[in-house]
Amino acid sequence: MDVDGSSCSSDGHWWLRLHAAFILGLMDDAASGRLLVHLMRRLAAGEEENIEDWLAGYWPALFRNKPEETLSDVEAIAWADFAQAYFRAQVLEVLLAAAQRRGSAELDALLAQIAQWVAAAPDQEERAVTANILLDFPRPSHRALLDDLTARQRGMFGLFDESDVERSYAKGDQPGWLRFDEPWNFSSPTQIGAREKRWFEEDERCSRDESAEAAGADDTLLYAGTVSARDAQSGSQRSVPMRQRQEVQKNTA
Repeated sequence: MDVDGSSCSSDGHWWLRLHAAFILGLMDDAASGRLLVHLMRRLAAGEEENIEDWLAGYWPALFRNKPEETLSDVEAIAWADFAQAYFRAQVLEVLLAAAQRRGSAELDALLAQIAQWVAAAPDQEERAVTANILLDFPRPSHRALLDDLTARQRGMFGLFDESDVERSYAKGDQPGWLRFDEPWNFSSPTQIGAREKRWFEEDERCSRDESAEAAGADDTLLYAGTVSARDAQSGSQRSVPMRQRQEVQKNTA
C-alpha cells in the first residue's frame, strides 16, 4: 500500500495516501502499524503537508487497534528533534490515548513528561503548541507552567489565553481527539454529500467573485483610458493602479 508517495509522486495524488491511512487504521496487525508510523514520520518532517490537516485528530483512532510494540516507534517520533511543532502534538495524542486506556497512573506520568519537555523547550511557540495538550488534561501541578506560557504569549502568537486556561480547569479532562473518534465517517454518504455541497457553494462564490473582479478591472481600464487621453492633451503623466486578480484554486481531493 503506497503511503510514501513512491508510485504517485505528484501533488494531485496526495488523497490516495489519505485514504490509504484510513484503510490502515482498520487493520490491527503490526505491518499496518509500521506503515502508519512511516507516514507519520514523513509528516513529522514536513514532507506531506497536503494531508497533515486532513489527518489531524484522527491519529489516536488509527492507532487504537495496533499492537503495543508499535507505540515505541510512535514515541520515538514524538520526541525527535526533526518533528514539526504542530505535528508533534498530534503524535503525542496517540501516546496519551494509549496511556489513558492503560490507567490514570500511566496517563499522569506521560503528562508530567510532556510538561517537563514544554518547560525546557527553547522555542516559545513550540512550547505553547505542545502545551495545548496539557489544557486537555488540566493538572494542578501544571497550572503555574500554563499561566507562565499565557503571559509570554501576550502580543505574540496567542494560541491560548487566561480564559482558555480557566475554562480548561473548570471542565476537567476533555481530550480533543474524541471529536475525531471515527475517521471512517469521512467516506460515509452523508459526509461525501456535505463535502460536495460545500465545494459547489465555494465554486459558486468564486465565480461571483471573479465576475466582480473582471467588472472592476473593466471599469478601471475605461477610467485609465479616459485619464490618459486627458493627460495627453495637457502634457502631464499619470498612472492608475490596476487591481491584481487573485486566482482561486479548488481542492479537488
